[in-house]
Amino acid sequence: MADDILKAIDNGSNLGAELTKINKFMQEKPEYKKIYNNTY
Repeated sequence: MADDILKAIDNGSNLGAELTKINKFMQEKPEYKKIYNNTY
């Protein structure tokens, strides 16, 4: 995953954009939704 981020940055992306992608990816997982719903 870190290598993908570095490659994306080399190709014109930035760290903020890549972190946003990771965040969205994690939030789509059923495990995240389960923990979120149990927490809130």
